[in-house]
Amino acid sequence: MVIARRADLSESEEGDGEPSPKRIKLDSGLEPPEPEKKFGDVFAKKFTGMSNDLKVRMRANKRKVLPQSRDMVTSHNRRTVYEMITEHNDTMRIEWTDPMENGKPRQYITGRDALRLPDQSNPQYKLYWPLRC
Repeated sequence: MVIARRADLSESEEGDGEPSPKRIKLDSGLEPPEPEKKFGDVFAKKFTGMSNDLKVRMRANKRKVLPQSRDMVTSHNRRTVYEMITEHNDTMRIEWTDPMENGKPRQYITGRDALRLPDQSNPQYKLYWPLRC
């Protein structure tokens, strides 16, 4: 069960409003263009460790490990032109909850409707989980 109650700040704006994991920013305030450098050294070390563990498991299960697999993936992602999905063809489209009811903002919203509140809703809501199983 989840309850969304009106609040001054939404969950996405709490703290410093930055997404998690933190992204590295250049002096110009922009993110670096290379996707490998966006998350910093700590993330790179964790990623390398997980990648090495995966390779060990693949070898143990007699799966073929390609030597330049990471470079192949990043070069493919750089070359690929992304396709914009039109709204009427989007199978993963989310029907967002409207926080207004009869022209007035609701004090609280429960259940699935609370999970489908947009981050930039007006008024803002914060999610609470009173019962967790």
